[in-house]
Amino acid sequence: DKEDEWGRKLTPKEAFRVFSWKFHGKAPGKTKVEKRIKKAEEELKMKSMAAGDTPLATMERLRDAQRVAHSPYVVVSGNVHAGQTSDHASGYGTEEKVSAGTMTPLLGAQTPMTGDKKVEFMLGITKRKPDSSMPPPAKRSK
Repeated sequence: DKEDEWGRKLTPKEAFRVFSWKFHGKAPGKTKVEKRIKKAEEELKMKSMAAGDTPLATMERLRDAQRVAHSPYVVVSGNVHAGQTSDHASGYGTEEKVSAGTMTPLLGAQTPMTGDKKVEFMLGITKRKPDSSMPPPAKRSK
């Protein structure tokens, strides 16, 4: 239960180092002292912050975005997946509400049309099928 000059509890490794310095009558170098001071300042900063948050209050902002969007999730990065729309005002993905006259046609009870089928439907085109009149390639002889 050794403590350093700032009252922090030392780890066994740190305590051994202090003991070793005293025993051998030596002191740590300038850069090591600066490192220890910097580490102590960082720990003090972390203790003074709200528990579970970052210096930029990221968690609080994410919770606010969830509260505003009435959604249990927030799309942090990447693409918005099927069943979601992108709210450009807030920059977050939101749940897609399917209603009458929606731009997302349905293929069944509640399956939204996505990918190539949605593009074909929206543009009123059909994808060309590969030409099946070509014979299979000839076998090579060894």
